[in-house]
Amino acid sequence: MDAPLSTGRDAALTCSVAKGDTPMTIEWTFEGRPVGSDMGVRVLSAGPRTSFLAIQSVGAAHSGVYKAPAIVPFELKEALRLGQDTALTCNVLRGDLPLTITWEVNGGAVDDLRSARVISAGPRMSILTLRSVGGDTGGLYTCTAENAIGRATHSVRLTVKEAPEIVPFDVVAPLSTGEDAALTCRASKGDTPMTLSWTFDGRPVTSEMGVNVISAGARTSFLTIQSVGAANSGEYTCTAANDVGEASQSARLTVKEAPEISPFSMEGPLNTGEDAALTCRVGKGDTPLTLDWAFEGRPVTPDMGVLVIHAGSRISVLTIESVEAAHSGAYTCTAANAVGNVSYTAHLTVKEAPEIVPFSMDAPLSTGRDAALTCSVAKGDTPMTIEWTFEGRPVSSEMGVLVLHAGSRISLKYPVYHDHFISLFLFVICTTIESDLHGSSEAPEIVPFSMDAPLSTGRDAALTCSVAKGDTPMTIEWTFEGRPVAELQKVRVISGGSRTSLLTVSSVDGSHSGLYTCTLHGYERGGHGGPLGAAHRQGSVALPPEIFPFPALDALMDGDDASLTCYAYKGDTPMTISWTFHGRDVSMERQFTTQAVGTRTKMLVIPAVSHGHSGTYTCIAKNAAGRAEYSTQLVVKVPPEIFPFPTLDALRDGDDATLQCYVFKGDTPMTITWTFHGRDVSMERQFTTLSAGDRTSILLVKAVSHGHSGTYTCRAKNAAGVTQLSTALVVKGQFLRLWKCASVTKRPPFSSCCSAPPVSAS
Repeated sequence: MDAPLSTGRDAALTCSVAKGDTPMTIEWTFEGRPVGSDMGVRVLSAGPRTSFLAIQSVGAAHSGVYKAPAIVPFELKEALRLGQDTALTCNVLRGDLPLTITWEVNGGAVDDLRSARVISAGPRMSILTLRSVGGDTGGLYTCTAENAIGRATHSVRLTVKEAPEIVPFDVVAPLSTGEDAALTCRASKGDTPMTLSWTFDGRPVTSEMGVNVISAGARTSFLTIQSVGAANSGEYTCTAANDVGEASQSARLTVKEAPEISPFSMEGPLNTGEDAALTCRVGKGDTPLTLDWAFEGRPVTPDMGVLVIHAGSRISVLTIESVEAAHSGAYTCTAANAVGNVSYTAHLTVKEAPEIVPFSMDAPLSTGRDAALTCSVAKGDTPMTIEWTFEGRPVSSEMGVLVLHAGSRISLKYPVYHDHFISLFLFVICTTIESDLHGSSEAPEIVPFSMDAPLSTGRDAALTCSVAKGDTPMTIEWTFEGRPVAELQKVRVISGGSRTSLLTVSSVDGSHSGLYTCTLHGYERGGHGGPLGAAHRQGSVALPPEIFPFPALDALMDGDDASLTCYAYKGDTPMTISWTFHGRDVSMERQFTTQAVGTRTKMLVIPAVSHGHSGTYTCIAKNAAGRAEYSTQLVVKVPPEIFPFPTLDALRDGDDATLQCYVFKGDTPMTITWTFHGRDVSMERQFTTLSAGDRTSILLVKAVSHGHSGTYTCRAKNAAGVTQLSTALVVKGQFLRLWKCASVTKRPPFSSCCSAPPVSAS
């Protein structure tokens, strides 16, 4: 041939034999193979020495010089996250047919991967799709194209980013106070570098909590607590985080706590006949609890004249109406649970007035006879004073009367000098207690009472109003902020005798916080009735925080600013308010800004949100009474973004063409469509589209011709917006011109700015 021919031209060759004997045969071969009509070649004989070979409309298959394959380079823009889909397109731009296209990963066949699928898209194209990539999917992927002349390869490395995965851990059993605790957090999967952090009930763990955290390499963290206490009970969470994501694992530590009794005592000695009350309150300790009373080591029983009242699971009140000397002694309250027991003892002292054994003369005596009287005090506290009087005058030796003391007894003996009967008036007076027992009408006196400390919501409370002094009868009444306590729910008043009243509140809440007053009625002095004595103390209920619900932010666009406001409308101050993002304290990250507004409000501000800000945001409010938290979701809508198409600048008439549209950013679900000159290609048979996962669409055009020249546009759309990328393809002989433009519209109505300039016929 004088020169190369263009596709579609006619070709002719003449074989003329100048010399040689006849007959002879003339044969044509093509690359060593006999020429046949199936090759599109016609052989004509022009005599015994001439033969013509004619080819009408030559094509590449008729070329006598074979070409080795050439693969259009392909690549991956970025590493993939675990679970994403992707596709690799191997397009053999040049090379004689037939071609064999194969795929390998790390030197082995891709058939060994369950997620891999190979799609043949014509004789020059092979597409490898990978669905939901995992850790075993990463590696070096190689496409090999081979024909009779040679082979070509192209490789690309696929990197799969793996989020952390934590091996589950737990506390084997509840621990007793004083034991040591240890938790091990190990991330079995996930790319490094990664961070391992611990929280306790949502708060970052610090050394001030008595907790030690030890790092053992990039994937393991130990949490240890030496000598646990009740304050260590709660949920411990380990969070592993890397660039891909995060994982958390929690374990609850339960510390078994022995009981602890709040000290109690009797307010001084009591007089016989007064009422007594002792309150045993267990401030700490696991439930269930048992509360028992003992007197001098013996269990208290009703026949002792003692009444025991249980006010909830943690309070027991012992009352004695009208105490006697026999009630003096040690009263012990014992609290016991599964962990252990504890006792507390208070002593009751009863002051007893003297009681004289009756005595008298058996009969009148004659003058000169001797007489003796014995005054014996059967009861009464010592020391005491015993005196004799005669007709109201103190007895003396001048009267001829002898007084003998024999311990607590006195013997009086005297002679009779007068001839008449003598009447003897004897009085025994215990001067040390006379003023206590035989004075004028006495005003009431209430034993002071109070709460030991503020109570947390849900605990039981009890107040004991005990009247140490005052004449009976009397009436004891309770009021709350000046109103009868009967108006309150879960409040009960129990009488413990004529001088004791017990007020109990089961499961306190904020409505029970206020002033409780015990008032005595029914005592009269000087003809005037009404309350003569009263005592009161403040009963305080510590209120844990309550957070006012705040809305979710589910309509933010990429680049918008976001703000969340946390308002703790209930709860005692001082309180602390903090924010976390997926369990991590936001104060440690620069991308977040927090601002306190007073003591009960804290704002969280995120400027220019992106997809990475989507997730769970939690506000935590904490005070001495407890904690509260409220969480919401922030959703950032991300519009699609298309990876630029590879340039196809060497297509010829009859070649196959492929375009791959890969949407590497944007929320799913999304739709990906192709248009040719603005028309949907799915309506035309000459085009084939293939889906390779949620983010990739491939357009195939087999045997391109001049009619395929024009603008091809890939359009990706999701709830956040629409993006499109266009290519102008020109098919003319061996020449190709390409124009590209792209537009992104984040919010409807969507519009396109893509166009291609007209292609000249030259």
